[in-house]
Amino acid sequence: DQDEKLSIIEDVAMFLAPVALESGKTKAPTIEEQIDALESLRAELAKLKGGAGNPELARSAARVRAALGEFLVRVREEATERGEEARRLVAELEDSLLGSLPAQLRTLERAVNTGPVTLENLPRALLERMVAPSGTVRIDVSPAEDLRDNAALERFVHAVRSVAPNATGPAIGLYEQSKTTVRALQQALVAAVIVITVLLFVIWRTVGDTLLVMTPLGLAALLTAGATVLLDLPFNFADVIVVPLLLGMGVDSGIHLVHRSRMSDVEREHLLETSTAHAILFSSLTTIASFASLGFASHRGIASLGQLLAVGIGLAVVCNLFVLPALITLRERRAVHGTKGSTGG
Repeated sequence: DQDEKLSIIEDVAMFLAPVALESGKTKAPTIEEQIDALESLRAELAKLKGGAGNPELARSAARVRAALGEFLVRVREEATERGEEARRLVAELEDSLLGSLPAQLRTLERAVNTGPVTLENLPRALLERMVAPSGTVRIDVSPAEDLRDNAALERFVHAVRSVAPNATGPAIGLYEQSKTTVRALQQALVAAVIVITVLLFVIWRTVGDTLLVMTPLGLAALLTAGATVLLDLPFNFADVIVVPLLLGMGVDSGIHLVHRSRMSDVEREHLLETSTAHAILFSSLTTIASFASLGFASHRGIASLGQLLAVGIGLAVVCNLFVLPALITLRERRAVHGTKGSTGG
């Protein structure tokens, strides 16, 4: 639609085409002419005393008029004594108010004195970036949705690939990176669960104690996933590492509690009153506070990571201090009932 647009530009040029600014075509005003122009400006500002119904405009005009009056008094004094100093003062004012005007007028002049755009008059760098030597033309596709949403990103990539399977770009790169990251973290999560389970079994040589440590961890992970929905904190490319981190930090508390429960001098029903439970609570609270502070970061990825870790560790503490002791007590009661049944038999 270049013909229609050029016609509009021609109409605009009739009213906005600037005066030529090349040296020699315009004569610089004298200091007296500049002082007279400033006096004329003061006189026009005086007409805004009423402010055309706008009190703020009237106050602004009065401040400018007063400042100009002080400036003109100084300029006249300098013009009488030293003409160069007066010219310097006026030149500084002109540069402060209108320093960028010549460049803006030149830009406007180029904009209104334009012509049809063809492949021949396009910048060579642009042509080399958009047209291959073989004549293949590059096509840029912009999404209609906000790609910060993972589902929107996936839809956009699939839509582009349905037309151009070999397409590339930032969106496709981010999509593939996120898939690789999620897949790697899934593998790390499975490996961590297996390794932790095997190590606990090797250390304690009992399936029961191993399950006692792993059960609260699994429950905390499920509760964290549910909390992300309730609190509108969805997993994203930056915070998918939360679950593996929760495993590493949450297993420690479970190990301490189970180990304390195995000590013969500790009554199972009073496990929460031991120094071990107190130490776990206070150390977990300091960790939660540390990660919660990241939730106020300006970087969205760091903020979401801190918020999810604070929630996840908090739920892990609840599971370890309430669910785990209950499981230990339940196991002990069953062991007692089993012993009594064997004795009665």
